[in-house]
Amino acid sequence: MSRSTALLNERVKSGGLPAVSRFGVWLVIVSHVIDRFVEAFSRVKKCSVPGRGLMSLDAATVLAAAAKAGPIVPACLARDKTHVDGFVAAFYYDSEGDLLAWVAANRERYPLRHVRALLANGIGPGLKKKALKDVTAAVDAFYLVPMPDDVARAAALEKGASAVAGGLASLGSALSGGAMT
Repeated sequence: MSRSTALLNERVKSGGLPAVSRFGVWLVIVSHVIDRFVEAFSRVKKCSVPGRGLMSLDAATVLAAAAKAGPIVPACLARDKTHVDGFVAAFYYDSEGDLLAWVAANRERYPLRHVRALLANGIGPGLKKKALKDVTAAVDAFYLVPMPDDVARAAALEKGASAVAGGLASLGSALSGGAMT
C-alpha cells in the first residue's frame, strides 16, 4: 500500500494524474482489496465463531493501514468496512428468515456466488435437504428478478469502467513493475 501511494504521488507530481484523481484511484484500490477479502471469506468452508471475528479484525487492520498509507480520510473507507463486516455478520444468522431478510436488504451489494456461499457454509449445513433447497430457490429468486434500475446501473457502470480503465491500466502496469507491500 505504501508503494501504491508513492506511485500515485509520483504520477501526480509528474502531471500524469490529476491531483484530485489520486483520491478516487486510491479509494478504488482499497475497495478492490476489500472485495478480495469478501471473495476469500466466501470460500471458507468451515470456520468457528472466533474465526469469523478474526476475519473482521483482519479486514479492519488492512483498512487502518490503508487510511494511514493513502491519501484518504478514514471516513471515506466506511463503505468498505461496512461491506466486509456485513458479509461476515451474515454468517452468524441461524434462521432462513434472517438470512433471506439480509439477502433482500443487501442484494445489490454482494454477488449471488457470495450469497450462495453464505447459505452453503453458514446456515446450510444445519438445514434439512428440503429446507436448504427452498432457501436456495428463494435466494436465487432475489437475483433473477431484475430491479427497475438494474439496466441503467449496468450501462452506467460499463460506461464508467471504460473511462477509468485507461487510467487504471497504466497505473496497474506501473505497479506490476515491482513487488507491492
